[in-house]
Amino acid sequence: TTQNSNIQVWDHVGGANQWRTAVINKRPFRTDDYNALDGAGTRDDLNGSVPASFHLAKKIQEETGKLVRLVYAIGDGQTISTWFTTTKQKYLDSILLRSAAAGVTKYDLMIWAQGESDGATAEATYQTRFDSILATLRRQTYFPVTTPVVISGLAQVSQGATSGFAAKDSTLQKYDYSTDQWLSYAAIDGL
Repeated sequence: TTQNSNIQVWDHVGGANQWRTAVINKRPFRTDDYNALDGAGTRDDLNGSVPASFHLAKKIQEETGKLVRLVYAIGDGQTISTWFTTTKQKYLDSILLRSAAAGVTKYDLMIWAQGESDGATAEATYQTRFDSILATLRRQTYFPVTTPVVISGLAQVSQGATSGFAAKDSTLQKYDYSTDQWLSYAAIDGL
């Protein structure tokens, strides 16, 4: 199913700023000329991968029977450095602003699905940047330290990816052994 009225996504496109039924072939999921960060572009059709977050939200909704809401940030082909205010994209600022505009009072779960463009990023650098992002989020009243964070693994060639991400995926897997009990890793086929 591509649509479920009990799964909503925050739509910030063109100043819409409203919750709407999540449909995988409509914005704010990825399209050819739509930038999910700033809402640029006008096309509504999906032309790319279906986000794992939609499928996980669908599973959670089916299991609990509760309304599930997604606040979404995506930037295909971007490195982790694009989450910081010193870069052009500023994904971290974007998610903070969207959370406020959407009236989020508490996040129940965060899915981190990023890393495919970080093959050249040193492991220590990636970990420092991710830890900084997580620390910033946890300073927000709506994101308590007890908010579970699931780090999604990267698809491997054996799972249909066009190139292997084994090295970066091993960096992500190490978070499963973190001293932070609210942080875990899940293989992409487990989401």
